[in-house]
Amino acid sequence: MDISISECEMRECVNGHTFCIKHDTGKISVAGMRNAVENASKWTVDDETKEEVRNMTDEEVEAWFDDEGEDAFYDIMNYEYPAEWCPLCNFRVVGKDDIISYLKRKQGITLEGLALEMQGMFSNYEEFKRYLDGHAIEPSDEEIATRLGVE
Repeated sequence: MDISISECEMRECVNGHTFCIKHDTGKISVAGMRNAVENASKWTVDDETKEEVRNMTDEEVEAWFDDEGEDAFYDIMNYEYPAEWCPLCNFRVVGKDDIISYLKRKQGITLEGLALEMQGMFSNYEEFKRYLDGHAIEPSDEEIATRLGVE
């Protein structure tokens, strides 16, 4: 038996970010409510309901959300959570993968290039950890060449 994302108290936004419910960005604006309904797939919110919500006043939309229950609506939207409510999409939290992508672009490097550099700099994980802790002695160019098999 598989466990669902809601049973783990998690959500996944439309951009594929997965996050804990506790990191939800908070109150939903009426515009956000309308956007969520409008952009939800047909199996999540049917066309008739979408049309009803389009014709509601802001107060009616808020009341509809209250009546439907935000939690019930979120359960339906676990895999279609709007970007507006996602802490990663709003950069309230920055994911490790995004940090790595940013650094690669900013420094003009690739993961393969970094891995090769690390293999030249460190002969084992212990050396790598000492380096990260600020206690390592950097190898000479000759040592790096030897580790990489370059003469």
